[in-house]
Parts: sequence; structure tokens; C-alpha cells
Amino acid sequence: MPTTSTPALPRSSCTKLTIRVLLGSGAPGYEFAALQFVNDGSRACTLAGVPTVTLLRNGSPTGSVSQPSTPQARFGTYKLAPGAVAESRLKDFSSCNAPLSQTIKVVAPGSSIASTRPGELRACKLVVYPLGKPE
Repeated sequence: MPTTSTPALPRSSCTKLTIRVLLGSGAPGYEFAALQFVNDGSRACTLAGVPTVTLLRNGSPTGSVSQPSTPQARFGTYKLAPGAVAESRLKDFSSCNAPLSQTIKVVAPGSSIASTRPGELRACKLVVYPLGKPE
């Protein structure tokens, strides 16, 4: 019987990143944020996939870990020149009665580089979008 394998997720080549969380506007049932990644290295690098976001309350996870907007988003790549910025949008479905976060942990796409920033979002459902230029 033939076996099927899942393609390996791409890995980031970026080793020096600054991660920013910019809380944005909202709409009925939604909250938005921009997740920015700055290449602090002296060489171009590639980010691979989408970031992972976990909301924290009192230092512990609350709600579910973020999900990519589409299954294909996990395989995308984005090249960053030194000093350049890539951005992913975060959409929080805030219509449930879940607790609010105190901080937001963001793991860079295809990497273990992480940053925790202050931020209040409702721990319902989090969706992250592919990387692109900042809006």
C-alpha cells in the first residue's frame, strides 16, 4: 500500500528579527492587529509560512493558538532585505464570551524567534494571513 507524506513546512532563514504587534480597529464581532517582522540582520533573509499567535492571561495561554487563513498560507515565503518589514494581519473573532488577554505571544513564521507584547484581545478564534508589505 503506498504511503503519502505531508510536505515539510518551509523554515525561515532570518536569525535577527524585531517583532511588533500593532493593535488596530475593530468591527462588530472582530478585532484586528498587524504583526510586523523587521529584518535586523545585515543580509537578506526569507520568512516562511505564517506567524503563530497565542493569547496569554496571567502568563498562561487562553483560547486556541492561531490558525492560517488558508491551508496553503503555511507554505508561502517572503524575502526581506536588511531593515525591511513584512506584515501579517491578525483577525480575532471576538463575538464569544472568552476572557481578554493581557499579552500576545507571536512566533515568527518558520522560526522559533518569539516575542511577547502587551495586548488585549478576546480569546475566541484567531486567524493569521500571509505575509506581505505593511499597509
